[in-house]
This record gives sequence, C-alpha cells and structure tokens, in this order.
Amino acid sequence: MTRILVALDGSDESIAAAEQSRRLFGPDAEYLAINVFEAPAATTPVVGDALAWGAVWRYEALGATEEDAEAARQVAAEEALNEAQRAGLEPTKGLGQIGDPAAAIVDAADRHRADAIVVGWHQRGWLSRLIDPPVGPEVAKRANVPVLLAKAASS
Repeated sequence: MTRILVALDGSDESIAAAEQSRRLFGPDAEYLAINVFEAPAATTPVVGDALAWGAVWRYEALGATEEDAEAARQVAAEEALNEAQRAGLEPTKGLGQIGDPAAAIVDAADRHRADAIVVGWHQRGWLSRLIDPPVGPEVAKRANVPVLLAKAASS
C-alpha cells in the first residue's frame, strides 16, 4: 500500500494538496496528515544557552513545559485531521509537530516511511519569499522521497 504524507496548515493551498493527493493516489493509499506549529522567534541577544536575536529555538526552550509542548503537538495533530477530512481525505493518522515546518515534514516522512510527500504551494513575490520562505521547495530539497507541490486553482 502506498503511504502518502500530506502537509496541512489550513490554507487553500494545503487543502488543494490534500484534494490532489486523493485524486492522484486514490482511496486505497494510506494517508498521514501533518500540521506543524512553527517555533516562535526569540527577541533577545544570546550567549551560550541563552536566546539569540532572530534565532528559532525549540518551543520548550522558550519557557513552555513538556506538557505544554505535548498539548501543542496534540492540537496540531487534531488540526491536521480536521483539514484532511475537510478536503475529503480519510487519514489513518494525524501528526502534530513544533519547529521548522520543512524539517518536521521531512522527518515525519522518514519516520513513518512515507512513499511520497504532498505540500501545498503558491507563487509569491520576492519580498514575501524573503520574509517568509516557502515550505514546499525546502521540503523538496531535503526529502528522501518524491515531493508533489500542489497548487490551488486560481480564482
């Protein structure tokens, strides 16, 4: 059975990714849905274990307890399941992570032995890409399996 990891963040592009997954891989594929909460950026300088300006650190390092982090991962997993069902997928599992989205998606694909990854994508201007780099192309660069960048239909 083909195992497909679908990245969902609630955007139209991620819903399009889930819908494309269903059309391309069919009802017999096993679908895993993932949602990643980005770790917040630090705003103070750092030396050693302290936080650095603009650095992204693990959620737990920013003062949250492991229980808080686990609750956040659970919320993310539930969101992934809800978005997948909204797109007409019946995922076998919802995955929630905290951190860098591209790294978390690739890691989940490796851990769950996905045969392919599907990520939503849309064209953006250079300034938007500079401020908020797109996840899909980064997943494609890092992944050990094929990556489908699914584009939402133009309105």
